[in-house]
Amino acid sequence: MAQIEMEGGRNAFEFLLTEASLFYPYCKTSLDRSNGPGSQIGQPIAGSRDMVQATPNDALRSAPGLICPVNRANDTATLFAFLFPDEAPDAIDTVSATETFQTIVNLLVPALDLHQRLVRERRDNRLTKMLLASMDSPGILIDQHRDILAQTPSALECLKKLNVAKPQGNTLVFQNPQIEAGFRQLCESWFSGNVDASGVGMEETRESEPPSLSLCISGPNNFPRRVSIEVVSSRSRETAPVADPWFVLRVFESVEPNRHVETLLQEEFDLSQSEARLARELTLTGSMHDTVTRLGITRNTAKTHLRRIFEKTGVNTQLQLARLVHKLSGLF
Repeated sequence: MAQIEMEGGRNAFEFLLTEASLFYPYCKTSLDRSNGPGSQIGQPIAGSRDMVQATPNDALRSAPGLICPVNRANDTATLFAFLFPDEAPDAIDTVSATETFQTIVNLLVPALDLHQRLVRERRDNRLTKMLLASMDSPGILIDQHRDILAQTPSALECLKKLNVAKPQGNTLVFQNPQIEAGFRQLCESWFSGNVDASGVGMEETRESEPPSLSLCISGPNNFPRRVSIEVVSSRSRETAPVADPWFVLRVFESVEPNRHVETLLQEEFDLSQSEARLARELTLTGSMHDTVTRLGITRNTAKTHLRRIFEKTGVNTQLQLARLVHKLSGLF
């Protein structure tokens, strides 16, 4: 039908897919002829009987009949055709054919509506399965417009406490500028096919993993939290190679680093035993006052140790130090 030309440079296929109103009965005498919306079924076709005898495809291509759009949903459209491959155009009762066509369409529409509901239910089930895989941490699923699709019970509250994002109606509004920049870049990179984390202060995953970015931020009591954004496809790439992206936003709670990390700090950064112990304790408490109390040292001694730790590890803040300790512990 794409070869049937119409006014304005359109073809019949484009017209039925996008412009014709639902249930508009497009009459055709042959897909090999240029028949517009007003053509009649009874128009003669030269040599139609000979064409019918060729092949099944030729028979359908030359067959007179009716076609109409019966359903449009998202980016799909369904056309229904009523063809007469064994009849000559002038032998068809146009009125009877049209009435029968309309009756079949009326019976077909409820089934198509049911199909669309089943598709939506499968989509909802897919959302649930995605989140079930991340139940070990608060997570929220959004689309490229930041509309909230699904979430774990504590996700929004956790994001609000960390000043990462908050809901505005059914839309997620980012409050952290680095998270905002990372999300925008992942959106742009998805369509360009090149995910790159440079310039947003975040870490990129390995190529074998789903595209994602993560950021370590300070939570309550200065404990570090890792916030990640992972790209997932809204549809199977087997059926939709250019699917719109979905994003899973997750918050990972920090876990207490074990004492083995002190040995790693000494081996990797040449920290003394006292300096390594201070680094671990400061990460656990998030407070210099609590740390000196637990270690039984003076505040001046702790400050001296901390200055040397910064010099040897190359970090500049307690948050960066905590992130390093957690990374060495295999937590991030």
